[in-house]
Amino acid sequence: MSTLYRFILLFGVLFLLNPVAAKAQQSAKGVQRAYNESLQNWEKFKDQGINSYDYVLVYEGVMSGIQTTHDIKVRNHQVTEVLVRTRDRSGKITNKRRYKQGELGEVGVPVPTLDEIYDFAKAQVIYRDTEAYHLTFEATKLGLIKRVGYTPIGCVDDCFQGYVIQGDIRWVQK
Repeated sequence: MSTLYRFILLFGVLFLLNPVAAKAQQSAKGVQRAYNESLQNWEKFKDQGINSYDYVLVYEGVMSGIQTTHDIKVRNHQVTEVLVRTRDRSGKITNKRRYKQGELGEVGVPVPTLDEIYDFAKAQVIYRDTEAYHLTFEATKLGLIKRVGYTPIGCVDDCFQGYVIQGDIRWVQK
């Protein structure tokens, strides 16, 4: 291989990788910006005295086709009840169980409040290395957290680590 050919090949690779690195940095900044805006919106809701709400977390196994939903009730900033439903590939419910406040440790996965999901986003997602992970942050129309997490780059199985909120957060009036 000639020296000129090696130089052109090396220059081409470096040229192609540079925009990718810049995009990854912009992506991390974009995730941080989206998180900060969403957190401000959440703080505004809390300042209005909103501390009771219902929402649904979804866990999907891409490879298995199994979906589990957790209908979570939060009252006065504490999870009080969770309804867990598991569906098979066809969408048929194969398991359904309600957990009350004293049983929440039996659910098998964390059952977070929105505050805890925002804490997870800050501690585990927004500052993660974008050269090793794809970062995800999405907000609802109201600007509240909807999807947050990370996936190792190159992973081809069920690798997403984070939370996905299905539908709207429903506010509970007292």
